[in-house]
Amino acid sequence: MKVVSPNFPDLAGCGQSFRLNDKWYAMYRFNPEMHVILVQDTKDMKGVPAPSVSGHLGQDAWPRARVLHVNGAPRGYLASKTFQQIVLGGLSWAPGDVDADITPNFCQVTPEAPTS
Repeated sequence: MKVVSPNFPDLAGCGQSFRLNDKWYAMYRFNPEMHVILVQDTKDMKGVPAPSVSGHLGQDAWPRARVLHVNGAPRGYLASKTFQQIVLGGLSWAPGDVDADITPNFCQVTPEAPTS
C-alpha cells in the first residue's frame, strides 16, 4: 500500500508504503471527487492487468457527513497493527473529532483507475 495522504489522522507512523496481504478488488466507476488515503499498488501483480486503485478513501459525502471506506478484511489483516492504526485514525476523523485535508486527489494519485 502506498501512503498518498500522510497527514491523514494516525498515518504518520506508516511511512511512505507498507505491505498488507489483502484481496485485490476490481472496482470501477470511482467518483473522481474523492480523497484517496492509500493506494493498492498493483505493479508487482502477476497475470492480472490491473491499474493501481484507491485502497482507503475519505470523503465529505454530504454537507455534514464523512465517509471512510476501507477495503478487505481477511483475518490476518484485522490483527495488523498498521490496519488498526488506520481504522483508529478514520474513527477519529469520521465523527469530526480530528480534521484532515481531504481535497480531492483521486485523479492525481490513481490516474489509471476508471471513473466511468
